[in-house]
Amino acid sequence: TSIEYKTAASFEPTKVTLGEIAIVPHRCNNCGEDLPPEKSLVYICQNCQVITDLEPGVEIDTIQQVIHEQNSQNIFVPFWAFTMKGVDVKTLKSVFGGIYNSDRVVVPAFQVQNYNALFKLTKRMSAAYPQFKLETITKLNSTYAPLNLPLNEALSLTELFIKTDRFKKNISSKKQDFNFQLDQVSLFYAPFHLESYFYVDSVLQAVTFENSLI
Repeated sequence: TSIEYKTAASFEPTKVTLGEIAIVPHRCNNCGEDLPPEKSLVYICQNCQVITDLEPGVEIDTIQQVIHEQNSQNIFVPFWAFTMKGVDVKTLKSVFGGIYNSDRVVVPAFQVQNYNALFKLTKRMSAAYPQFKLETITKLNSTYAPLNLPLNEALSLTELFIKTDRFKKNISSKKQDFNFQLDQVSLFYAPFHLESYFYVDSVLQAVTFENSLI
């Protein structure tokens, strides 16, 4: 009886086929100018001022910011503001604790890992939105925080907010059936400044969030 040993070299190597790797230029689709190096979903070309939105299916025509007094300590934080078909103002007031006359949900357009902190900031900004005055901007610089929360994810979070709220209030599932589709959407930046461990909005001095969130 003989036992045949095979060395590692005697086995044929497994062939692994990898996908094609390509380098996609980070440039404006309109004029070809290099876009800012910061990782974001939305850019304004510094050359032609055309907005580039990298989220599929989303088109942003204008970007706005809250009108404010100049302060070198300000950072500008991005927010999605939108209305949804099938969700009325009364429902929003119930969920967000009475948001004045606002018919908009305002969700941070940056990633927040803490769900409760995200929900609180959404409530505060939704309540504050009617008191802000907005103006269109054509330039973004390093004082503007990158936008890295997709609009579709913000919409999903809002749906979760509403369903969670109605579940806690023991509202029947039949009354929870909403058609969560975007109606109107806008993107704006709001100025905040650091006070101790919190960022405070520089216009109303009323909206705050922990500095660790951004």
